[in-house]
Amino acid sequence: MAKSKKIIMKSMKDLEFNENIIEDLGLTELEVLNIVSVWYTNGMIPDCIFDENYRELDEVADDLFYDKFEEEERSRLIMQSAYDILAKNEQKGGL
Repeated sequence: MAKSKKIIMKSMKDLEFNENIIEDLGLTELEVLNIVSVWYTNGMIPDCIFDENYRELDEVADDLFYDKFEEEERSRLIMQSAYDILAKNEQKGGL
């Protein structure tokens, strides 16, 4: 679960013109990609943003989101496997 962060904003103006809003809010790459995809899909961003392969922004964001998600899931599974191996070794009196 993500860490809880206390966010204090002085006014909406600070939010609108904050160039570091992603860092200030502590958003992860997955959260940013999800927000971009939802905004684009819901028409909050114009349908005129393409990459060099002429894929629309929502396709690019979705691909990046799922690539990052799969990468994090693989890392989580590797870490869980390592913990399981260590726990079994401790039960056997090893290491």
